[in-house]
Amino acid sequence: MPQKKPFNVPFSLIILSLAAATALVALNLKFINYAYDDAYIHFRIAENFLKYGVPYYNVDEPVMGSSSPLWILVLAGLFSVFGVSIKAVAVLNGLIVSGAATAWALILREETEKEVFCLVGFVSTLIVLYISGAGLMETPLAVLLLGVGVILFLRESPKLSVVFLTLAAFTRMELFIFLLTASAYYALKRKSLKWALPLAITAAPFLLFNWHYFGSEIPQPILAKPNVYGLSALESLATMIDSVLSPLFPLIPVKVGRVLFFVPLFASLSAFLIMNLGKTYSPRKKTATSFSYLITLPTTLLIVCYIFSKTIIFQWYIPLFYVPAITWALSAAVHFNTISIKALCIALLFPYIFSFSKDTISFFGNPSMFSLFFPEARVRQLRKIARDLYAKYPNARVLAPEIGGVGFEFKGRIIDAIGLITPEALRYRQREISDPKETSNTKTDRTKLIGSVSREMILAFKPDIVLGLETMLSSMEAPPLSDLYEKQIYPIFAQEDASIATTKSIFMARRINVYIRRDFVLKQKEIS
Repeated sequence: MPQKKPFNVPFSLIILSLAAATALVALNLKFINYAYDDAYIHFRIAENFLKYGVPYYNVDEPVMGSSSPLWILVLAGLFSVFGVSIKAVAVLNGLIVSGAATAWALILREETEKEVFCLVGFVSTLIVLYISGAGLMETPLAVLLLGVGVILFLRESPKLSVVFLTLAAFTRMELFIFLLTASAYYALKRKSLKWALPLAITAAPFLLFNWHYFGSEIPQPILAKPNVYGLSALESLATMIDSVLSPLFPLIPVKVGRVLFFVPLFASLSAFLIMNLGKTYSPRKKTATSFSYLITLPTTLLIVCYIFSKTIIFQWYIPLFYVPAITWALSAAVHFNTISIKALCIALLFPYIFSFSKDTISFFGNPSMFSLFFPEARVRQLRKIARDLYAKYPNARVLAPEIGGVGFEFKGRIIDAIGLITPEALRYRQREISDPKETSNTKTDRTKLIGSVSREMILAFKPDIVLGLETMLSSMEAPPLSDLYEKQIYPIFAQEDASIATTKSIFMARRINVYIRRDFVLKQKEIS
């Protein structure tokens, strides 16, 4: 075995990392009100674990509502120190994103031995990952742990490598692909099982945690999403393309972007990847081969799994394969030294360069330019409405198709109309999706169908309050539901957002509707 080179971090990278951490924390705090709706699901589960000792969304329902046990434990620990503080999460994620960018920059340093590409790798990772950090998701932590695992893998430290790859996998389940690839490499290529015990020791607490609280190792969202979304492989691929290219859609139509940018770009990337899989990318043969196996192969498998997942590929999924792909492409640009690979790197990064530039401007100017402003401003309004409802009706049972921000503010019983937290709701969603009268070939109708709440679901659950975007609650407008519920109408944006918004609708909705059972209102008046 060749002697390991001393591990050192360039001073320029240290300065860049500290500066980036400061800027990212400021960015996250500036736009703290525009986190992803799904982030609040984790916050509620962590809060319940801290307060009641159970990691459940509803404290009396043992449903595994998160596929990230490590993130839940991190949040619970953070909340135990700072209280249930979203600001603390924003600060933490700013630091984590900078740390993740540093880790992947050091991977390029290991592979290319060029400091300039190390710094390029830092910036590339940061601009791909920062929006997931600003959205307060667990993705940055997963990418950081994966990066550390890859560094240790390249430096021939199998025991520590599998520890970090295991932690990454229990932060985002799809990263098990990288752990399995590394394990197979050690077992088959190195003929060693020294890594097996550290892997088992690291995984055991999480497996026991899941089994103790849920009696299962498979999260409910993993079981539910294929039934909820029911997309074809091409539709899943389309959502992946849309998530990657979303920063460019204000400039180009969605369909044009898919055809002109994504298809030829990723066709060429895939062709090059397949042709060069397993080749040596570095003068140091052994570590280069390791790099090829642990980056190229699992990244390809992850993309394929996403395409055939039958679910929507959300924006915060993208860095999980995009950061390794960018790192691989930058390494290839050094070792193959061809214009085509350099052009490929620029093309891969172009949407994120544009997005990061726009968001930097929005930090000093109009907040409505921020990438998450329009999709997540509705969550700010949903939180406000839910907070007011909880103050007035704390004992109500609330049904909602979007349960993140709503559930974070309304501490009582929440029924998840999508079925990711409430398994019983899936029977009504499956009925909707299989209804030939409701299914259409248009993407718009499919989107409305996914988020819609059926009359049968309302009649079955009999919620006291139904809350959501108007487009998702059209069934409430006709008898018998219109006779059973009083309707309240709210604007889609909170007043402070409406004053700067350049559009008046989100997901084809201009209003948020709240429906309250008439008999529930009468009962509450009698009690009071």
